[in-house]
Amino acid sequence: MQEWQQSLVQKMTHLEVQDTLMLLINFCPSSHTVQRGTQQLSHSVIDYEDRKSEITKAEKGQIVVTTIDGKGVPMRSGGKKMALVGCGYTVGLHNRDVNEVMAALFNDVDTQEKSLSSKRPLPIHKQVHTSLLRDQQDSMQPSMDAMFDVLEKDYRQRDECHHQPHILLADGQQSLWNEMRRRFGHHSNHVEILDLLHAAGYIWDAVSLLTINKCEQNTFAYDYIERLLKGKVDDVIIELDLIANSEELTHSQAKKLNSICGYFRNNVSRMRYDQYLKAGYPIASGVIEGACRHVVKDRMERSGMRWSLVGAEALLSLRCIDINKEWKSYMSFYMQQENERLYSKVECTLSRTPFLLINPNYIENRIFYGA
Repeated sequence: MQEWQQSLVQKMTHLEVQDTLMLLINFCPSSHTVQRGTQQLSHSVIDYEDRKSEITKAEKGQIVVTTIDGKGVPMRSGGKKMALVGCGYTVGLHNRDVNEVMAALFNDVDTQEKSLSSKRPLPIHKQVHTSLLRDQQDSMQPSMDAMFDVLEKDYRQRDECHHQPHILLADGQQSLWNEMRRRFGHHSNHVEILDLLHAAGYIWDAVSLLTINKCEQNTFAYDYIERLLKGKVDDVIIELDLIANSEELTHSQAKKLNSICGYFRNNVSRMRYDQYLKAGYPIASGVIEGACRHVVKDRMERSGMRWSLVGAEALLSLRCIDINKEWKSYMSFYMQQENERLYSKVECTLSRTPFLLINPNYIENRIFYGA
């Protein structure tokens, strides 16, 4: 019954779970029972992650990717708390040119159709993880520690000897890059890449300050993004910086444009997109963006939903188990853990119990186990 309940909870609201179970088996557990079951079931997730079988190692011609992002969860106390979503996966190298990427960004159908012959390899052995842990000061450090412990283990299992390139892919959040560098920076094969979609978003923010004409914005954005992809990041920064310090913009606009230039300066070492494309590395974080939407938003941000910290952490950890296609494996592990917790002492006691209490037919013999 608990397995049925919690399997449905991963995809449905508590009310929908109640309605579904009433329809199928004419039984309706209370919402409190379902919530309590989620928290109870999640208690074995850490032990399961520590003991589950290793991930298939990366082969020659494949690379290991570690990517991470944050997604807000609406809380009962008001506002949102950031949940970390991390993902490790293996993928084949895929060389492409600037025109292919620009066609994908600007929906150039003709160019996209011409590039279909070089089909992009799909991520394999993908593992998604989340963490919403907080300490007494309400800082995210427990989430950081828990998430990167898991991501480190994930990477070691995929490429323990560091033979393959290791791609670290994220947006511009400096705290994430600092932690990635601390955890993985001692490996000579790691490559830091700023997500192109975030960089392109900053370009669009910049061009919106330069003109209100949509056609001109599209032209400017196309030119700047193309230059980023060709490795001319410094040229883009210099040009935007000159505009920000000219008299063409208001004080407020110039301040925003200077902030955008600062973002590019801080991440210029992670924006060698021409080299990444030539090497066949991924440059966009579609995998982690999809995970943030699917794991967090699709379940946790439905209309009117508010969560406690404990309840959200429990459900998110179980959603990752389900999304990683390990639900049956986890339930077997959980039931084994529960059997050991509940009955190990009973079995130990029975092994020392007089046999006559178990089997009255031998009452005359008064034989004891172990005697």
